[in-house]
Amino acid sequence: MRDGSRESFKLNVMGDYNIYNASAAIIASYETGIDIDIIRKSLFSYKPLHRRLEKVGFYKDAQVLTDYGHHPVEIQSTLSTLAKYKKNKLVCVFEPHTFSRTKSLLNEFSESFFEADQVIVTDIYPAREKLDPTIHSKDLVKLLKEKGVQAEYIPTLKEEFKPDFQAVKDYLDNILEKDDTCLTTGAGFSDKLADYIVN
Repeated sequence: MRDGSRESFKLNVMGDYNIYNASAAIIASYETGIDIDIIRKSLFSYKPLHRRLEKVGFYKDAQVLTDYGHHPVEIQSTLSTLAKYKKNKLVCVFEPHTFSRTKSLLNEFSESFFEADQVIVTDIYPAREKLDPTIHSKDLVKLLKEKGVQAEYIPTLKEEFKPDFQAVKDYLDNILEKDDTCLTTGAGFSDKLADYIVN
């Protein structure tokens, strides 16, 4: 503080980026005259946004979270955060978003999952795009394996791009253990997949 004293604050959200954001909010609030105790209580009461490292529940005593991240930098940041807090394995289920993004950022995606102990890549969520046969989730899995990442492709889309998550849940049923962390990430059906796993 201005007088040289120190204050401590506690957050209910994970991640270095949240610490940076909170620090900026503390400084801005303090400089505008807001009482330090009000700032402290307000920060502590802040809850994560929907689909931003959102805790969904548990499956087989493994914590299941979901995130909207669908860009390589976002995914890398989220996994880096979870790696600091994990108790056991960190399993990431990634649903690539659009054929064009997956194709143009394929190499960047292949560098984003090193913090995960295991990666499951589902079918590409097409969103507004038509099928592009020149890119497939298997292409990403191949690159990940070449770089030493334990990765598997599991199909999730049937006709008319309707999701079917049972194969993913069956796979997780065989690998998830007590105190594991499972993250589903992507801008498409990743939150619905997390709900399906838990419920």
